[in-house]
Amino acid sequence: MAAEPDLRCYLVTGAGTPEHITKVAAAAARGGAGVIQVRSKPIDAGDLLELTVSVARAVAEANPVTRVLVDDRVDVAAAAMARGENVHGVHVGQTDLPVADVRRLLGKDAIIGLTTGTRELVEAANVHAAAGLIDYVGCGP
Repeated sequence: MAAEPDLRCYLVTGAGTPEHITKVAAAAARGGAGVIQVRSKPIDAGDLLELTVSVARAVAEANPVTRVLVDDRVDVAAAAMARGENVHGVHVGQTDLPVADVRRLLGKDAIIGLTTGTRELVEAANVHAAAGLIDYVGCGP
């Protein structure tokens, strides 16, 4: 598993132009956010990759210790990571690729988060964490 991410301040990007999203992400990194999750729905893979690279570069300049993750799209995270961009992993949901497959695709050093929403899902996520498949659990409403 990757080095433990600093989850005390975790920004999930919101709506807006790519320039606005990048600017907000960089400001959050300058302010000490430990993780920036690039989330933009709906968006096609190519545009999400472009946005992710823009955010990753701005975040690296603003605060090199801030980690950048991609929401749901393992393919986009893998492409950015393979290019050597400042992208560290992915956050997946219950209906995305299984976390064992995500870990195999992204490797042992990637940060992988998993969304949960019920006690049963948290318990299942704890099993994944113990097996080294995920690094943290996100809890939705």
